[in-house]
Amino acid sequence: MEERFDFIPDIYRDFVGRFRKEFLLHRRVRILIVVDTEISLTPGPNAFGIGRVIELLRSTAVGCTNFAVTLARRSGVSLAINANPAPDQPKYEGFRFDSKEAGKTIIEQFDEIWCFGFKPDNDNGPDSKIDHPDSLPTSDEELKALTKWMNERQGGMFATGDHDYLGAPMCRHIPRVGTMRRWTNADGVPPANGPGRIDTNRPATPGVLVIPDTQTDAVPQTIDWVAWMSVRVSLTQRRYRPHPVLCHPQHGPINVMPDHPHEGLCFDNHQVKLTGKDLFGADEYPTIGTVRPLPTVIAYGNTLSDPPYQHAKGDSPAKRFPMISVYDGHQVNIGRVAVDSTWHHWMDMNLTDIEAAPDTTNWEKISRYFLNLAIWLAPPGVVRHCITSEVLETHFTYWGVKEFSPKLPTVELGAALRDRLTLVYGPCWVTQFVLDWIRVRDLNVYRRLLDHYIPLRWPPLPPNPCLSCPPLDWLEAMVLGGIVRQTTELTQPIRRELGLQLKTQRSLKLEAAERQVLEGVGIGLKEAAAQLSESLRQTGIFFEGLK
Repeated sequence: MEERFDFIPDIYRDFVGRFRKEFLLHRRVRILIVVDTEISLTPGPNAFGIGRVIELLRSTAVGCTNFAVTLARRSGVSLAINANPAPDQPKYEGFRFDSKEAGKTIIEQFDEIWCFGFKPDNDNGPDSKIDHPDSLPTSDEELKALTKWMNERQGGMFATGDHDYLGAPMCRHIPRVGTMRRWTNADGVPPANGPGRIDTNRPATPGVLVIPDTQTDAVPQTIDWVAWMSVRVSLTQRRYRPHPVLCHPQHGPINVMPDHPHEGLCFDNHQVKLTGKDLFGADEYPTIGTVRPLPTVIAYGNTLSDPPYQHAKGDSPAKRFPMISVYDGHQVNIGRVAVDSTWHHWMDMNLTDIEAAPDTTNWEKISRYFLNLAIWLAPPGVVRHCITSEVLETHFTYWGVKEFSPKLPTVELGAALRDRLTLVYGPCWVTQFVLDWIRVRDLNVYRRLLDHYIPLRWPPLPPNPCLSCPPLDWLEAMVLGGIVRQTTELTQPIRRELGLQLKTQRSLKLEAAERQVLEGVGIGLKEAAAQLSESLRQTGIFFEGLK
C-alpha cells in the first residue's frame, strides 16, 4: 500500500513523510478475526470463507486509517502460536478468548475482535448441541476476559453466524452480541428450509419471476437503510442520512448486500432483552446519568414473496427483517458492538461475481461496509488520533495551503476542512468525528446535540423543527473551523521554516496536537453560541412590539 504524496507541495514532502512514520501506529486499527474451523481463510473464487475480506482490510486505507489483521481459529487442539503465519493462516490455532501469550491475555493486543461462527453443525438440530464440548462453546473464563476487554479497553466486537444455530456456541453469551442477534432455536432463529426461511435471493434478470437457488451471481439484494440523523436544509425541509457504517463518500447510502437463500436474523429494537447482567454482575446495557444507549437496527432486508415469484427452494411469504444492528457503547465508556444476519454477506462465494461485474458500484458499496465497520468499532482514541493526524497533514497539502487562511471566518475554515474530510469519508462520518470530539470536550453539549440531531424515533417529535436551532452542517463547520484555527499554531511555524528552505528541527507530537484540537472544538462551540445569540437578538428586533 503506497503512501500518497500527490497533493503535497515539494517543500513539505520530506517533512510529511517523516510525520506519517511517526504517527503510523496512531493510524492503525488492530483487528483479531476469529473463525470456527469450517470457515476458510484462503481467498478464492466461490470459496466458503472470508479470505477476500481479509485481503481487502490488509490492502486498503481509508484516509489516514489502515488495518492490521491477525487470524485465529477455534479448534479442539491446545493453543499453538505460529510466529510467521502465511497470509491465509492463523497465527493462533486452538484459540480461546482467554488464551495467553508471554503471560498476557492475547486479546489485550487488539482494538477489535470479529467472530465468524459456524458450529455446532449444519444439521438444523436441537439447541442441546450448542453446549456440547465438540461445539467448543465459549467458557465463563473466556466471557470474563471478553467482558473486561469490551468494558475497560472499549474494544469493539463484531459477530455473525447464519440460519438456525450456526455460530451460537462461540457468540451467544458474549455481552450484547448475544441479545442483539438471534442465535438459538429458543430465540426463534429462521430455518434453512420451508416457508419460514429468510430467502433474499433475487432473479438473475430484471422482470423475471423465477428465482434460482444461487447466491454466487452478480445480482445483490436491495436493503433498507435506517435514518440515523436529521439534517435541516431549510425551515421546512429535512434530509436524513444513514448510519456511518452504511455511508459511502461517493455513492451515498449503502443500500445493497449479497443475497442468500437462508439468512439468519437480528433482534429488532423493541425485541432486545435489556435486563441481563454480565458475569461480573453489571448491567449488560449500562446507564450513566440519564444516558442509556440501546441497540439500533441500521438496515432491514426484504424477501420477495412466492407467489408471484417462484423460488427454487419453494414457497416463502414476503418478509421484512432486521439485518444489521449496532450498539454505541462509547456513550457510556464501553466498546461498540455490531452484528449481521449472516456471514454470507462476507463470503468469497457471495462476493466473487459482484466484484467482477462490469459495473463496480455494488462492490464498492459492499466493500465499504466492511471497511466502515472496521473504523466505527475501534476504541474512541484510535480513530480520533488518526483524524487528528489527518487534520495536521491537511495543513501541508495544497488544500490547506490554499484554503486555511487565518484571515477567513471560522465557518469558512471549517467548511474547507469539512469538504476535504467528506471526500474521503462521506458526510455521515464527518458528523461522527465532530460528535466524538465534542463528547470528549463537553459531555453535556454532546448529549444535547445527540438528542436533537440523532433522536431515538423517527420522524422527530416536537419541538422539531426548532427554528432557532443551527443547521448541523453549519455547526460542524464552526467546530472544524475552530480546530483549523487552533492547530495552525502548531503547523504555521513549520510551514514558515520549510517555505524558507530551512531544515526544521520541529516535530508534531500527538499529545500536543490532541490538546490543540480539543481547544479548537471549544473555541468553535463558543463562537457558534455567540453568533446564535446575536442572531436571536436580531430576530427579536423584527417582531419587537408584536402582541
